[in-house]
Amino acid sequence: MTGLNDQSDRGDESDRDDGETHPGEAADYARHATSFVSVVQRDDYAVTDEGAVIAAGRAAYLRTWPDQTAEDAESRVPGLAEALYEIAHADGWAALDDTVGIHPMGSAINVSAPDAPIDLSGSNPDETELLHEDYIRVEGETIYSEINRYF
Repeated sequence: MTGLNDQSDRGDESDRDDGETHPGEAADYARHATSFVSVVQRDDYAVTDEGAVIAAGRAAYLRTWPDQTAEDAESRVPGLAEALYEIAHADGWAALDDTVGIHPMGSAINVSAPDAPIDLSGSNPDETELLHEDYIRVEGETIYSEINRYF
């Protein structure tokens, strides 16, 4: 998929640190946008076998980094949080639905039309501050919502 100026939507922008906006970056899209939507989704799961989820996370880590060893995977994926990350990193968050030891309970989806996109300028996506509720709360008209129960 290509973005503005035939640039990839998901190009590797992490190598750039020249302080300028490049074609295909979020700021470029924001300048050309006629409106915005914000999709906030919550998925709840029951963990029935934490060890199985950790094992799945380690396997996902090894799929992503095939030159690493089982010992590396054990070190990199010591617990549930790291396992969930590695599963999502390798296969996307939807892969949790098919992971042994964790079962989907339900989800809630809210789509809003904010006046402007979220401002992440100066933020490091690896920092836990991104989990702050200010990044999840959306001011704007709700244009769609959905509740799913799987139990």
